[in-house]
Amino acid sequence: METVTGIPDSQQTREREMDDLYRRDPYSWARKQADALRRRKFDAVDWNNVIGEIEDVARRYSDRIASQYARIMEHFLKLQYRRPKENEPVAGWVRTVHNARAQIDVVLHHNPGLKAHCDQLFEQAWPRARNSAISAFVHHATEAIQNQAALLREQKRLMREWDRVLPQQNPYARNLVETPLEFPDRVHLPQRPQSHHLPAPRPD
Repeated sequence: METVTGIPDSQQTREREMDDLYRRDPYSWARKQADALRRRKFDAVDWNNVIGEIEDVARRYSDRIASQYARIMEHFLKLQYRRPKENEPVAGWVRTVHNARAQIDVVLHHNPGLKAHCDQLFEQAWPRARNSAISAFVHHATEAIQNQAALLREQKRLMREWDRVLPQQNPYARNLVETPLEFPDRVHLPQRPQSHHLPAPRPD
């Protein structure tokens, strides 16, 4: 018996059952799909979800590259716009850049097909890097504020200021981001955004 779509009822039922298993128990679903493919039982394969999972594998690798680009550019901004006189974890930021570059090399070595998409992934990573750097600058400047209303006001104000200070367009070349030991020059701001709120004095 066929439905109005021309697909047999039994096939529709089987597809619903496979889709339900995929959502309810992905582990068991994956084992069943691997067994069906291994035995060439193609009528037992949940093709829609299998295709989706394969596409997700490709997405995960491209996301890893984009995430490492974002990490590097975020820490470039931290290094370039850091405070001039106060102690900053510069060594940790530099180490993060080195580690991210190494991760990019590893992923591209094992997935050479990704190289053709790196320019696009690099540009997509810039807004994330910029937003993360702004959040870090704001958090560091306001972490001592105890009053929640004052904290919120200062965070909003500093986010606006840093948004004006940092470049809107990506200032980094991909070659700079990927090249070992290369870093951008320090930026000296006439007036670096800082909190106007003095922390409460500590009790004696």
